[in-house]
Amino acid sequence: MLRKGLIGEKELLPQLYEQLLVELLFVQPYIRISNIVDSGLAHRQTAGKHLKALCDIGFLEVVKRGRENLYFNKGFIDLLKLN
Repeated sequence: MLRKGLIGEKELLPQLYEQLLVELLFVQPYIRISNIVDSGLAHRQTAGKHLKALCDIGFLEVVKRGRENLYFNKGFIDLLKLN
């Protein structure tokens, strides 16, 4: 359930914003800043800050690929390996 146009609405609906970000993190085992921007959840700089914060607490691991960073959800990858 991703909704376009949440930029600016996150102050009004912080729980919905957080839920949509979490859902986006579990669509595939990695995420790019552009995935968050394209979904309308945040601008590029804000998306980068969110992903960096998730790396800082160990939830995501960043890998540089060419000109962009890929942020891997290690817990999700581990779950996928179980199947």
